[in-house]
Amino acid sequence: MHATQHIGRRRQRWEGRAPAISAAAALLFAVPFVVGSTNFCLDDAWIHLSYAKSLRLGEGLSYNPNDGETGFSSPLWVLVLSLWPTGPDPTISVKGLGSVLHAACAWTACALAMEMAHARATPGRSDAAFRIGLLGGLLVAAHPKLLQASTSGMEVSLAALLILATIRAQHRRAWLVASGLAFASVLARPEALFLWLPMSLSWALNERSRRPTACAFTGAAALGLWALYCVTTTGWPWPNTHYVKAGPGGVQGLLYLRNEVLIGQPWFVSLTGVVLLGLAFRDAPAPSAKHRSEPSVQNRSAKQNRRAVAIMLGSWAISMVAVALSRPLHEGVLFYESRYFTIFAAIPLILIALGIARCSRALTFCLVLPIAVVGTLQYTQTLARQRDQEQDITLLHRDPAQFVASHLPPDTVLAVEGAGAFRFFTPRSFTIIDVLGLNDSIIAHLATPQAKICEIWRRSPTHFAVPEAMALTLGTAFDFRLIRRFSDPHYAQVRHHHPQDLVLLEVLGLRGSWPARCAVMTSLSP
Repeated sequence: MHATQHIGRRRQRWEGRAPAISAAAALLFAVPFVVGSTNFCLDDAWIHLSYAKSLRLGEGLSYNPNDGETGFSSPLWVLVLSLWPTGPDPTISVKGLGSVLHAACAWTACALAMEMAHARATPGRSDAAFRIGLLGGLLVAAHPKLLQASTSGMEVSLAALLILATIRAQHRRAWLVASGLAFASVLARPEALFLWLPMSLSWALNERSRRPTACAFTGAAALGLWALYCVTTTGWPWPNTHYVKAGPGGVQGLLYLRNEVLIGQPWFVSLTGVVLLGLAFRDAPAPSAKHRSEPSVQNRSAKQNRRAVAIMLGSWAISMVAVALSRPLHEGVLFYESRYFTIFAAIPLILIALGIARCSRALTFCLVLPIAVVGTLQYTQTLARQRDQEQDITLLHRDPAQFVASHLPPDTVLAVEGAGAFRFFTPRSFTIIDVLGLNDSIIAHLATPQAKICEIWRRSPTHFAVPEAMALTLGTAFDFRLIRRFSDPHYAQVRHHHPQDLVLLEVLGLRGSWPARCAVMTSLSP
């Protein structure tokens, strides 16, 4: 009896340490993505930081001072950044924040996996919860896409953490806590609602209660609140990014999901992860002799276990397909578009960990080893790719932004295609025009290129900083003088690298009949 109690206490101690081990591993894996870095892998990170700067300066959620724009789709991330200490160069600070959030994801994944393992265990039989929880936590900690996302300056790790925390609260039947976390997750990333709709309905049917549907309702309420803010601010119910990037994904989106997203999952590429997902549906280990007289309890428990796994896996699959169908996606575009799916990446990893419950140590090793090998290869590849992408942002965004900040007059009106670093690093006296409309609700809703050109001209731009290909198109309407060219010999935001140039141009005027055409358009506009 004493020996049994001692083993039980020792098991509890190790289970208590497993989440901390997972979190520490996550921080360790994130270190190479942070150390030596001088930039983010997307210019969009600087957009969020620009809105956070405006919020700290008392200018509200603005792009240019006090303009009240909606060029972001994660209001919670902007709020977090406005409260997080950043300084003049926030790169390392924000990457550190993302790493901490990633560590919290690994901690939560480990804790959730252990709790699910305990729930699945047959009475009188340990289900190796420590082994299952630690595997789940480490799979999340070492996941290449989650690591890249955590150090990208974007909101992905925040959304992923809130999603895992919501699922854990659901598993504990803490529906009030779960509904609050679901609300926050949608404000972190609206696509989270794609998960809560099927998951809440499934849990409600499984529990024969309406309480689980609170997550869907609060998630929808968060989206409604965000839409209300947008319509109050700009007159349109969604952020500018929706209208600029709008359109269904269709078959192209599903192909992107297969060829760019799933192929980046070590568990999927290794195939043994798929096997472990299947094993997660198996019943718990056979009961001890003491409990073999309770078949009804065993059968009921087995059904509940399979349902819980099915709810998580089915809801994950539905949300992935929904994201693929919700927007245009382009094969060959890397993290810029794959990040929309990454917020759900931890869910199958927890189920994979549950799959080892009935496996011997030898079989567990054989099934997990291919995932580890593929993960190691993808980790190295992802780290190298992120460094290349950070160099892109330095050469084509940060360096040009710092150049214009020091060389152009303080009343400059600058039209740009990459609107993040230019707004963050230039003086507040600069006016930045986003020619794509991502941070400009008027330009975002103009139907024709001609109307956009005339609207830009109406703003009296003094300079343009745009990719050379775009400059050639704009050059049919504007008369330019080249000031400086910024070159990136290996643009790495896409699978097939290619040279990319950005040109800084001084505006001399409009060409040919364009002044008259714009005058007519201006007179006809409401």
